[in-house]
Amino acid sequence: TRLDMYSFVGKIFGITVRSQDYLSLTLPSIVWKVLCGEEVGIDDLEAIDVSFVKSMESIRRIDAEGVNEENFGDIIFETFETLRSDDEKVELVEGGSLRDVTFSNRHEYTDLAVKFRLHEFDDMLEAMRRGFACIVPQRQLCLFTWEEVSQMVVGSPTIDVALLKSATEYSGCSPDDKHVKFFWQALKEFNQEERAAFLRFTWSRTRLPLNKEGFSQRFKLQSCHLSPPDDYYPVAHTCFFSLELPAYSTLEITKDKLRYAVYNCMAIDGDDTEVGIAAGAMGWDDDE
Repeated sequence: TRLDMYSFVGKIFGITVRSQDYLSLTLPSIVWKVLCGEEVGIDDLEAIDVSFVKSMESIRRIDAEGVNEENFGDIIFETFETLRSDDEKVELVEGGSLRDVTFSNRHEYTDLAVKFRLHEFDDMLEAMRRGFACIVPQRQLCLFTWEEVSQMVVGSPTIDVALLKSATEYSGCSPDDKHVKFFWQALKEFNQEERAAFLRFTWSRTRLPLNKEGFSQRFKLQSCHLSPPDDYYPVAHTCFFSLELPAYSTLEITKDKLRYAVYNCMAIDGDDTEVGIAAGAMGWDDDE
């Protein structure tokens, strides 16, 4: 059933917490708060539908604009209905489609509309929470804030170049080599989208661990002894989180070659291919 699929998503969340292989997701606070058993409020609703919240607030405070019971019906033409997220109308009370919103009952209307929208997804989110609890017990989730749980599932969308550099091994090159310095400078100058594309190119993911200890494997930077180097593109091996970097002569060439590679090479070397086998045989501890 559909709810079973939401439960499955919750299980994926739990597996992510345990494996620390973060998901590239951006979900609003209303999702995480329900998963953690926290109360949701108007601010959570505003984060996903600011126009709805502003509309409700304008109706509640319409008297501040000089509107009264006599002229309210000339301005507001609403009944006790609201739109779901899929634009389907629902009645807020029985017979709501026949009950007009008036100056005197406007607070009741806005309260009901906000309450409905806040709890519109309760069935789906509860299914997700049950799935989550299959992997991470609910009593443990309650020890964390919703922000902390969110970070445990999706990590951080910000790719920290300094963190990546601290978890890097070098083979056939060193941090002091000119082309290696060009490489790190290029990543620093890349925006977050470009850094995410680079990470996907080299590791088949778009988010880093939260700290150095969270890396399951170090990033491996290896020189590529092709000549002339400026004629070649970098080569990535996602299974080994490694990059063969030609000794580019300038920073601009380094950035151009990296950008082209990360946006145009979508293939991943298989372990059973000649390239994958050769990469697996590389001696990463060898400085030569």
